[in-house]
Amino acid sequence: MCADSQVFLYLISKCKRYFHNRLKPSKLTWTATYRKQHKKDIAAEAVKTRRHATKKPYSRFIVGATLEVIQKKRTEKTKAPDATREAALR
Repeated sequence: MCADSQVFLYLISKCKRYFHNRLKPSKLTWTATYRKQHKKDIAAEAVKTRRHATKKPYSRFIVGATLEVIQKKRTEKTKAPDATREAALR
């Protein structure tokens, strides 16, 4: 019993000894608080195995651009790297 009339019940005498010697349970490897603090609990392992949903590609609409303008931009993008590659080879 403590000064504030709180009663402590211990399952094992080992736990009682550690409590009276003021040893922190988070520093004892076999305690539940240590396992939780160092992420050794089973719940954390279940979270790690969960997979993330992959994002699926979708077509974006360009407002106010015609189909011809969009196709010109696509060909310009492919031509530019080819031109720089050819210039480097010469």
